[in-house]
Amino acid sequence: MEMTVVSRPANERTPLGNRVRSLRAAAKLTQKELAERLGVSTAYVAGIETTKLVNPTLSQLQKLAGALGCTVVDLVTELPTIPSRN
Repeated sequence: MEMTVVSRPANERTPLGNRVRSLRAAAKLTQKELAERLGVSTAYVAGIETTKLVNPTLSQLQKLAGALGCTVVDLVTELPTIPSRN
């Protein structure tokens, strides 16, 4: 898979990167194990989770979702925060 590399501040993670990291951790997978499932390098997975990889293709998202046991929608959408009633 090809990586699109951009320059972002080191502490700025993308919502996609945060979700991939959370789902990978929940699946008890290392970056290396996820990379092996995807047939990509560990650097590719690290790039998704950090700020180095942006705009993955639909095909890349489908493979990622399959490897993590979720849907593409799970990867690309944020759940709305429900305000509490006080």
